[in-house]
Order: sequence, then C-alpha cells, then structure tokens
Amino acid sequence: MSRYLFFLIVLNMLANVVAYVPRILLSEQTNGMVMGIILSTVIGTVLMYWFLYQLKKFPAQGMPDLVERYTPRWFNGLFSLLNGVMWFMAGLITLIVFVDISTRFINPEMGSNVTIFMFLLVICAGVLLDSKSLLFVLEIVLIINIPLMIMIFLKAYVHDYFNWDYVRIVFTHFWELPSWTTLSAGLYIFLGFLNLNVFNKYITKLQLKWLWIVPLAGLFTLFTTVAVPIGLNGLEMSKTYSFPWISTVDSMRIEFGVIERVLFIFLVLYIGISLLSIMIHWHVSLKWIEKLIPKMTKKKINITPFIIIIGFAGVSVLIQYLTNERTILFTASRWFDSLIPAILCMNFMLFWLIRRLNK
Repeated sequence: MSRYLFFLIVLNMLANVVAYVPRILLSEQTNGMVMGIILSTVIGTVLMYWFLYQLKKFPAQGMPDLVERYTPRWFNGLFSLLNGVMWFMAGLITLIVFVDISTRFINPEMGSNVTIFMFLLVICAGVLLDSKSLLFVLEIVLIINIPLMIMIFLKAYVHDYFNWDYVRIVFTHFWELPSWTTLSAGLYIFLGFLNLNVFNKYITKLQLKWLWIVPLAGLFTLFTTVAVPIGLNGLEMSKTYSFPWISTVDSMRIEFGVIERVLFIFLVLYIGISLLSIMIHWHVSLKWIEKLIPKMTKKKINITPFIIIIGFAGVSVLIQYLTNERTILFTASRWFDSLIPAILCMNFMLFWLIRRLNK
C-alpha cells in the first residue's frame, strides 16, 4: 500500500503544470527562478522526510483522529478548521483554473456556469467515495496517464524549434535570490505526501526506501515545467501567457498520429488529472471538517458528508461567479505563501503527538 504515497506525490507533480505554478515561476525567470527551484527542492525534501518519518510512528492512523484524541476540544476545532480550509482552497483554485481553461480551449460556446456544474457533479461523486476506493481510482488514472505525459515531455525536448540557448540564458541568473512566492510555488509540487495525513489510515506499514527518487523526480518536473515553455516560446513570450503549457503544447504535432494536435491529448489527460487532484484535496478537507460538525443521520444514513460537499459546491459556484483571473491569481499566490508555515505546523503537531504517545 506504500505505493499510494508515490501516487499522491506524482499527482501533485503532474497537476502543477496546468495551474499557476508555471506562470508564477516564469514571471521570475531572470529574477530568482533558478535558485528558487533548487531551494524548493531542498526544503521540500527535508520537510517530506521529517513528516513521513514522524508519521511512521502512527501506522494505519489518520491525523484527524489523532488530533481529536490527544488535544483539547478547542484546539482540535481550530486545527481541523485551518486544515479543512487549506485543502479546500487547494482544490478550489485548481477547479476555477480548469473551468477557465475549459471555456477558453475546449468549448468556448458552453458557459462557465454549465462547465463548473458538470465538473462538480463528477468531483462531488468522487469525494464521497471511501478513502480506499479513491486511492484505487488514483492508481488507475495515473497508470493510464503517466506514459502519455512522459511521451509529451520527451516530444517537447526533441522538438525542432526547441532552443537550448534560451534555457542557458536563464541559468546565467543562477545567483539571483527568489521571492517567497517563487520559493513556495516551487515547493508545491513536492507536497503530495501531505495528503497522507488522512490516507495513512489505510497504510499499515509505510515503506520509505525508494523516497530518494522524489527529489530527483521533483527537480526534473520543475525544470521541465519552465524549460519547455522557455525553449519553445523564448524568454519574453513565455512570460506573457496565462497558461504557458497549454500555449506551448498547441505548437506541437504528432505526425501520422491518430490525433495530430498534441493540445487535444494534453487537455484530455489533464481533465482526468485535475479532477482527480481536486477530489483528493477535497476528500482530505472533508475528513478534517467532519470533526467540526456533529454527526447527522437520516434513516440511519450519515448525511454529514453530503451536507459538507453541498457546501463545497455552493461556495465554488459563488467564488467562480464573483472572481476573475486576476483575483484568482492573487489568491493562489497568497495561498502558496502560506504553504511553508502550514507544513511546519503539521510537522510540529506530529512531533507533539509523538511526545504524548511516549508518555
């Protein structure tokens, strides 16, 4: 079951390509981006090892149950609320971004309200699955998608118009220090392991012997995230796109392929990856928020998760209606800014729980 740890990490790495991570990094390509990628890899690796080695002390247990068991009621409520909001925001930002992408590149005739309603039907059904079934869905989707994503990455690197000189120019700014937002955006791709705070309940023995692959894969993913748009579009153009990767793959073709335009394959793959990423984030959020609300039943059926999910959907529709691209980018940047303090809080909580366990 430890393989699901790697699936959760890989999902975060792949999902970052369509959201705001490339845009934030590319906007700072000559102003700390390279150093930001290296530092975020180092910091992400340290935080990951720290979190997972502590979580090994609690086999087959989730953090929402542990915090409820070992902390005062007021603290459990506050901690659960903060975590619920953080994970809900992670899914919400991805959802709003993908609704925007869908109305621009997939079906401009369909209004954004219809699009978000259709996505929410699928997402809510997925979030309400039990945790183990959701992990099975994650495994199936990634096994199908990963080979195709690797093919697109490799095709980008061998593209006739890929110019390595642009990438070399960016590396001449190696010693520029990154901003906090650049560092945090780079760190995001490593954070799939944090979902284990809920899914650890289904892992009886956490195996970490292959964990050294994660920093290498993360560094390659971050490098690819920025190098491909720069190599194919140039330094200035890559900064101007709202969704750099979608504009980049639109210039790629598969000669003699069943589908010639890579953009169509890319969008189909990312519908699956993005929706699954939102399901995972909202499922974790659901498990934390369930600790705040008294259990409600109707005809002996627990209806609390249904009420919470209806709340998630309602807030999403309202936010999508009230905001625009600039507001969501600002919100996403502030959310990235809060990641490092949030991970430190999670790690210190585990440290404190271990101390309580040993008493």
